[in-house]
Amino acid sequence: MEPLGATASIIAIIQLSSKVFAYITNATGATKERNRLRSELLACDAFIQELRDQSDGSEEGQAWSETIKALDGPDGPLGRLKITLGVLETRLQPKKGVRRAVSALKWPFEENEVQMTIETIENEKSLLKFALDNEHRKLTQEIQRQSRTNGEKLDKLLEIFKWSSKEHKTQLEGLKDGVDRLHIRQDAREADEKCQEILNWLTPLNYAAQQSDSYSRARPGTAQWLLDSDEYRRWLTLGNRTLFCPGIPGAGKTTLTSIIIKDLHDRFGSDPTIGIAHAYFNFNRKDEQELQGLLSGLLKQLAQSQPSLPDIIQDPHERHKIRRSRPSPSEISTVPKSPAKTYSKVYFLIDALDECKRSPKALRNALRDLAMGSDAYHSAYVETMKRIQGQNEDQRDLAIEVLSWITCAKRPLSTTELQHALAVEKGALDLDDENLTDIADMVSASAGLVTVDNESCIIRLVHYTTQEYFEKTQTQWFPDAQLHITEVCITYLCFSKFESGFSSSMGAYLERLVSNPFYSYCARNWGRHARAVPACQSVARFLGKPGQVEASYQALFLPDDTIRSDDDLVHMIPKKFTELHLAAYFGIKEIAKAMMTKYDANTEDSHGRTPLSYAAETGQEDMVRLLLAEGAKANTEDIFLGTPLGWAARFGHEKVVQLLLATERVDANIKNHYGNTPLHTAVEYGDEKVIKLLLATERVDAIIKDHVGDTPLHIAVIRARETVVELLLANKQVDGNIENSNGNTPLHVAVKWARERVIELLLATEKADANIKECCGHTP
Repeated sequence: MEPLGATASIIAIIQLSSKVFAYITNATGATKERNRLRSELLACDAFIQELRDQSDGSEEGQAWSETIKALDGPDGPLGRLKITLGVLETRLQPKKGVRRAVSALKWPFEENEVQMTIETIENEKSLLKFALDNEHRKLTQEIQRQSRTNGEKLDKLLEIFKWSSKEHKTQLEGLKDGVDRLHIRQDAREADEKCQEILNWLTPLNYAAQQSDSYSRARPGTAQWLLDSDEYRRWLTLGNRTLFCPGIPGAGKTTLTSIIIKDLHDRFGSDPTIGIAHAYFNFNRKDEQELQGLLSGLLKQLAQSQPSLPDIIQDPHERHKIRRSRPSPSEISTVPKSPAKTYSKVYFLIDALDECKRSPKALRNALRDLAMGSDAYHSAYVETMKRIQGQNEDQRDLAIEVLSWITCAKRPLSTTELQHALAVEKGALDLDDENLTDIADMVSASAGLVTVDNESCIIRLVHYTTQEYFEKTQTQWFPDAQLHITEVCITYLCFSKFESGFSSSMGAYLERLVSNPFYSYCARNWGRHARAVPACQSVARFLGKPGQVEASYQALFLPDDTIRSDDDLVHMIPKKFTELHLAAYFGIKEIAKAMMTKYDANTEDSHGRTPLSYAAETGQEDMVRLLLAEGAKANTEDIFLGTPLGWAARFGHEKVVQLLLATERVDANIKNHYGNTPLHTAVEYGDEKVIKLLLATERVDAIIKDHVGDTPLHIAVIRARETVVELLLANKQVDGNIENSNGNTPLHVAVKWARERVIELLLATEKADANIKECCGHTP
């Protein structure tokens, strides 16, 4: 559904809601029930009106566009809301003719009908709230979780109305047809999701991106000699044959593989009787190089090419789903034969690492030598570096700088980012575009050690062994790289164009990023580089420029993909964020020590956050220790997660949590603005190690309640964190029947949220009573 169609649905709902509201207002009798339904419609209308307003101002936002499409999708709340309002309109609209005058004042609903209608609208409102809070991920999750239940409730509502209002039966049956169409679309979506779930259960690996990237590197006509060869043609036409293509490292085997895969899809892609599956081995994902990973990847490709998944895959998935386990090697080794049988011919292509030694003794020697760096790769790189050293001075220096940046950068760099990095002149107040180096020159000077991914525009080392080589020999080839990178980042941040500080709007901020493509990297990573080197004078110079510092931490806290309409986010960036806060965030101890002569260790920014709070958030253990030693208050509360312990728990920094808990000054049960303790927070975000640490501390109250009466166990149930539920139930403090403010036990909550596995866990213990009633008298 396009956003324009969703906006039209919103407008239609607003118009329908207004009409129904007028009917309710004009009716008489059953004052209490009328007021209840009218209040519910007013609240729902406020949500819908706000959605329309946000839609009008968010035309350029991809995230908001996705949110709107989700709301109006087959499982979304807008379609069901429209039908619910249509039901009300059908029952409330004035009758025609003589009967109109007689029945105009008669309230047509029973109390139970009003209650069910309100519940139906409430369920959809909860989904609208996620959209208005810009929580797209939660919205998607809740739509998937609630759509079936909400649809069934709407079915039941229609059925009740149909039997209690025979004169409107035709109109109501028409609305029922609309619900049925929603169910059909939902069933199709659920079938697709089920299929994808099973395929991902087999293996999460997807080789499509690597195939696309590898093939994109090939020039027209590359490997035509191979495609025209007799060996390849025989392999295509004859059955049960292996085409083995060994080659030395760097010979281009991966590119040849991608060309063959493309050729096979060109020849047989439209033939349903031909199966094609491939695998690319990758040193960063060693698990896929095992037999189970390889077979799972091939099976996944063969299975997803078929109209429906075979039972031999679906049945094991159902068995393993209960145990939350994956298929065993023995199971996987037999399964591929089944889908393969549905094809007349299947082609398997494996881009393997074939540089393995031929005998066991040679393999053992190679493994021993690998640790010592005496592999063939090492020798090849040594020779390449000799060639680089033999180039003229400009070429040599360019190559070394390119290699040092790519090796030492904290994340992959785009070609534009690297161009700007190399163009920075020490002490300059702006970037001179004439210093920008052509990417082709960088690649050429690097003697084949550097390549560019065409799709992502990322410039990288040509092979994983290249990265390994330079990581081992970094002190030899670029010993001062971290210092140099720090100075370049600082110089970029100090440009005069940034002395104005904060960008006043999201549009201005994004324009700043576009005009200065290296800015985001510098703002987010200068401190990580500076932490690895002794005191750098450039850092002190930077921290003495308030405007530039302010601009940098705006980029530090704002995401690059923020949409233009998020102007509120610009103003949510903390003010009074000092140099000490910045040093604590990055964990730069020397700078922090110097800044504590200027600022108190407990200085707060506009959000009430102290340097200790930021150090805890980013897991800076040494910085936390330093600040505590300097008298930092351990229980200072901010407007977000509360205390430093809450921040450490949120981001799973186990060592920081341990360090803070060891400090007697820390209140382990202090609550934040929402009444959440550090244990609530840890459970919310699911870090099991931190949860174990907290539960092992006698000072932590495991049954403490937040502002709505939920204990950590209630939160674990809502989030379907099964392992966490088990951890909490095993704790001697935890009462499995503890009630929240509405009288709901964890079992009530599990049933309400349809957490089937959690329900099983609760019932399997003696801590959960299935007969307890909540405040309205309902048992689970």
